[in-house]
Amino acid sequence: MDTEPSIIPTTNIHDNSLDKLYYSIRNPSDWVFSAALTKYYPSLTPVRVSSPKELPSSTRSAKTNTTKKRPQPCTLRAEITSPTHNHTVKHASHGTSTSMTNLADKDTLIRALERYRCEHLSPRSELLPHDATREDCDDALQRLSSEYVVLKTPLGSRGEGIYFCERGDVAMVYEIVSDHLRRASLEKDFMTFLKDYKGRIPSWVLQNEIRSYLIRDKKFHLRSYVAVTEDDFG
Repeated sequence: MDTEPSIIPTTNIHDNSLDKLYYSIRNPSDWVFSAALTKYYPSLTPVRVSSPKELPSSTRSAKTNTTKKRPQPCTLRAEITSPTHNHTVKHASHGTSTSMTNLADKDTLIRALERYRCEHLSPRSELLPHDATREDCDDALQRLSSEYVVLKTPLGSRGEGIYFCERGDVAMVYEIVSDHLRRASLEKDFMTFLKDYKGRIPSWVLQNEIRSYLIRDKKFHLRSYVAVTEDDFG
């Protein structure tokens, strides 16, 4: 998490004089942050605000600064106030990185791997727009190399929406993509809701098939969960 040390000097987070922690966080990450607060900092009183503008430093600076600044992208902003100093902000941590946002979505994960030049961590992948044409499907298939390819729906999970196709079967890939678009378009306001919620229409992922080991002639996969812990908010 990136910080802005020029805002407030960092102090000991375990200081008993630090009583309230005001924070603004994006919804998908709220449960993780709330659980960490409860476990590691039970003496603090968490106060979640709906907008970074409602944080103590923002409300005070707004009274003296009339210049409007465009809000910076931020996953988490946290500020701790002291009751013994008129509730002034004694510790602030403003995360400004959005690189880890939406990595649960298949298409944004592929884009992130490409952006950070980590394509080798994933099978060769191509992205297909939700309204891909037959020519789009053909071009993407031509850039892959395995005999069979894996087509993954943008919003699938737990193995749902996974299709195995022959690399030369352009018609099958196009039929699957176009059929999903047709059904999504028939559902009232679904596409509008998706744009508002995701900020985009997610793309399909088309990947090389990996020749893997089998268990009783069936494919399997291993899923790893990684927890990153920190001793403090710095």
